[in-house]
Amino acid sequence: MQLPQRNITISSLGLVVQDGPERDWNWTTVATVPLGGDIAAQRAGQVILRS
Repeated sequence: MQLPQRNITISSLGLVVQDGPERDWNWTTVATVPLGGDIAAQRAGQVILRS
């Protein structure tokens, strides 16, 4: 059995840190990198960091 085909667009990639046991799904986002769209930001190597 297969799912129907879909076209998707991924606009950003997130880096997360796992806090505690794996099955708790307690993740904290530490960085987000935009993909596509804003060429100027990509050329500048912009990375959005969160703390």
